[in-house]
Amino acid sequence: EIALDNGGGDADIAHAVAIDPQGRILVAGETEYEAALDTDFAIVRLRANGTRDQTFGVDGERTISFDLRAQNPTDEARAIAVGADGRI
Repeated sequence: EIALDNGGGDADIAHAVAIDPQGRILVAGETEYEAALDTDFAIVRLRANGTRDQTFGVDGERTISFDLRAQNPTDEARAIAVGADGRI
């Protein structure tokens, strides 16, 4: 289980997984941020053993908020790709 617990109802949903050239696991999806229906794009990077990679973002997590709509600003990642150079 990967809980981001960023607020709202703490609803976190994974939509995609990828493995980088170093064997690290990238999980992309959405995290509820401040309130219900306010979700942000989220990526978590785990080491091959399943623990969070603390060198990635904050506590192994990066979130991105686009919030293009004033009401119900839902941002979510539905896919993830990693290049041969390890770039996401």
